[in-house]
Amino acid sequence: MKRLLLLGFILLYTNCSEKKSEVLKRKAFLYYSGEPKTENYDIEKRISENEVFFKYKSQTDSSRIIHFRFNKNEKELFLDNQSFISSRKDSIKFLKLSESTFYYYFAKEHMDDGPSPILFNEEYGVLGVYNGLGPTVLYLKNSELPIREKVLKALLKE
Repeated sequence: MKRLLLLGFILLYTNCSEKKSEVLKRKAFLYYSGEPKTENYDIEKRISENEVFFKYKSQTDSSRIIHFRFNKNEKELFLDNQSFISSRKDSIKFLKLSESTFYYYFAKEHMDDGPSPILFNEEYGVLGVYNGLGPTVLYLKNSELPIREKVLKALLKE
């Protein structure tokens, strides 16, 4: 009987400490020049005690997958293996998208052809990625032009 109770306690504890996950929908706006190309993404968000994981997967091209990981303790964002940090002094709010503040994350090691800055908060995920030699990408809940213009302007100001 004691073993059965112990086993039940262990199973209950491990289920409670597992990662919480949800699937979000976003529309990606890829700005090369002129009008953006659009693409729909499914975003798997998993939350653990110390980290939040985001897996961005294109609905049209299943090979197009982007992984972001946010370390809650260090306040550090990772795009695959590249590290991004926030100065925490530059932030912006978009209440139509999230009640939480978005912060600018900059590459720890500068790369001429790399993405930086990234607008991010751990509730919403990645809002925008600036890439000087590639497309600037916005991940939005909807297609409203005014919010797209505001986010793009905020991303390009850095």
